[in-house]
Amino acid sequence: MIRKRWVGAGVLLAVVASLTTVQQLLPRPSKSLWWHVVYDAGHVPLFGLFSLVVLGLTLTLVRRPREDHPRHYVFAFGVTLVAGCLIEVLQWGAPARTAALLDVARNMAGSAAFLLLAATFDPLMATVAGPRKRSLRAAAVLLIAVSLIPVAIAGAAIVRRNAAFPRLSEFETRFGRYLLDTRNVEIESPPPREPWSPEPVPVNARVTFRPNSPAVLDFRSPYPDWTEYERLEFTIFSELDRIVELSLKIVDEERLPTLGDIFLAVLTIEPGVNEFVVPLSRVRDLDSVREMDLTRVHRILLFTTEAGEPFSVWMGDLRLE
Repeated sequence: MIRKRWVGAGVLLAVVASLTTVQQLLPRPSKSLWWHVVYDAGHVPLFGLFSLVVLGLTLTLVRRPREDHPRHYVFAFGVTLVAGCLIEVLQWGAPARTAALLDVARNMAGSAAFLLLAATFDPLMATVAGPRKRSLRAAAVLLIAVSLIPVAIAGAAIVRRNAAFPRLSEFETRFGRYLLDTRNVEIESPPPREPWSPEPVPVNARVTFRPNSPAVLDFRSPYPDWTEYERLEFTIFSELDRIVELSLKIVDEERLPTLGDIFLAVLTIEPGVNEFVVPLSRVRDLDSVREMDLTRVHRILLFTTEAGEPFSVWMGDLRLE
């Protein structure tokens, strides 16, 4: 009997070690927004299973009186919480890894949800019965559902992105703004007022760049396949009394760690209406050993790196023609 308990404990320890190894070695998807969100949501089932394994380990190795049985669940949750926090701390200095408090929250949600579900099926949990059992199951399902909300939002944003193509951005929609990432940039859409122009201009957002440090407007995960189109077009309207410059960068998923392996152009923005047309033949022909893969476009960035006064321009959505 004792031998079987120790064999069972050894198997469970191996499972714990395997789950921890998987969490650390599984590469984080850096290219796709969708898979990045799914990867993050994977903390929930991973640490849920981890907590169940710890629970099985304590039940195998430690015998408690029936009235102390709930302490096994508390211990399993505590061990999982400490392990999750420790893993995040170790990731602070690890290359290609980032620590995040949200990951700790996902770990806790997964552990709590799985342990609550396990408790409702445990015959030794005498306090869990009837309405309380249903309430615990509902709480567990709710924890899992809340943890999956980012996956649902990202999925809806990708569906909306695909429907809007060949328009590559949508400043005025919630899902369109979800696909925008900013640093030292503010976006107002719809803009607080119409630009001062004698004629209507096709703009739908006022964008303020604050270039005291790099100011970046990042169009994340645009529709990736541009092969059926010839040019990228967009409009920028400026009320400024001076010329300003922005840099345009386009990157595909096969980007190499060299400066010449991206498309980079400087946009000179003069007072009034500026219509920009970027031939995709220029985008394709990189100054490197390869062509850009226009079936796997990954990011579009508008940015300024020179220090200066903040400035605002009106922008229209990016589109392919």
